[in-house]
Amino acid sequence: MELLLIIAAAAVILAVACAALNFFVTKKLGEGTERRQEIAAAIRVGANAFIKYEYKIVAMIGSVVAVILIAFVSWQ
Repeated sequence: MELLLIIAAAAVILAVACAALNFFVTKKLGEGTERRQEIAAAIRVGANAFIKYEYKIVAMIGSVVAVILIAFVSWQ
């Protein structure tokens, strides 16, 4: 069981390191020409609007699930 825990922890550390590396390499890249910057700005605005809507939906569903769990799960 300990070996499995060590393997899982190593996998998590490797995945986080890979994600961090990808993030920093991508942030170093320039956006390019003015036209590409306009496109990137439009994509950024659309992505932010989508994420805001998505968080709103998740909050509503999470609230409903929380109320159902509070109503039907015994606290003992």
